Formats: sequence, C-alpha cells, structure tokens
Amino acid sequence: MRYQLNRNGSWDVEGDFFSIRGCYPSWNGLPVKPLFVRMEENRILYETEKGNLVLYFSMDKDRIRIDCSLENASGIHDIEP
Repeated sequence: MRYQLNRNGSWDVEGDFFSIRGCYPSWNGLPVKPLFVRMEENRILYETEKGNLVLYFSMDKDRIRIDCSLENASGIHDIEP
C-alpha cells in the first residue's frame, strides 16, 4: 500500500487491487476550504479562517497512518481526515 500527496491538498491511496483518489478532509461535515495549503514531505497544512488543520502521513507496516492536529482552531467539533 502507498499514498501520494497532491499539490492541491488532496491525497491518494493505492493498494494492489484498489485505489482511492482525490481524498480531502472535512470538518463539521463540510469540506475544508483553505486559504492556503502548504505541502511538505509527509504533511499537509490547511490554513483556514477557523484555524489550521495539519495532516501527518506515515507507513505503519503495510498500513497508511494519518494523524491530524488543530492549531488555533475555533468552532470546530468534528474532523474527518
């Protein structure tokens, strides 16, 4: 299994027999609408009016792990990476 981070802030997951493309985070049930997206090797930072959402990608054996954190967030109660 592998993942790819895309310049537009989306990401893809690929396995031997499947793929999921164009994944994008949401909060409060709505897609994140960033003012700015910063990409790094294994991390995507979404800067929004409500705060920053950071997704961290790593491999754990044969699994993809996605961790997230909020920075300076307000009014957010549900996060779905």
